[in-house]
Amino acid sequence: MRYLSDTLNTLLAAFGLTLEPWMAPVAALLIFGLLMPFIIRGRKIKLARKRLQESSHASSLEDRRRLQREAFELVGDAPMGLVAIAEESLRRGMRPAAQEAVRLLADTGKERDMLKTLRRKLDGDRPRNPEAEAAAIERLLEAGMTDEARSRFRAATRRWPDAAALAELHGRVD
Repeated sequence: MRYLSDTLNTLLAAFGLTLEPWMAPVAALLIFGLLMPFIIRGRKIKLARKRLQESSHASSLEDRRRLQREAFELVGDAPMGLVAIAEESLRRGMRPAAQEAVRLLADTGKERDMLKTLRRKLDGDRPRNPEAEAAAIERLLEAGMTDEARSRFRAATRRWPDAAALAELHGRVD
């Protein structure tokens, strides 16, 4: 308790305040009360990460979905919690959970930089010209990922409507 009292005295002395001996416990409780929401949020984020870890080892699909749902319920619509869920899901290869967390994060309108980073991790860097995009779509088709190839093809044709490289893929994608 003496260490806490000395620390509080030092902090308050920086502002020109001094503590009476009876004030130290009150100040400590006040500071703890102010920090409590952050402590609770950090604890919920830690529990959500733990649920995702358990989910990655769950034996049944039902258990996996239940644990992921619990993780989302723990963080609610807190932006940092959604970022943590998205990162943990990507780390564990749970792409649908990461996509859901990114979607919910986008709905909050906060953490735009993290949202951009997470979207890049999910989607990869998009090619900057139609030929590179056509090659990426070609690779998706070869991998059997026709739905993703189709959505990228639609986005690419909106961006480059007259691209010859994309026109060649038209019959294979649609």
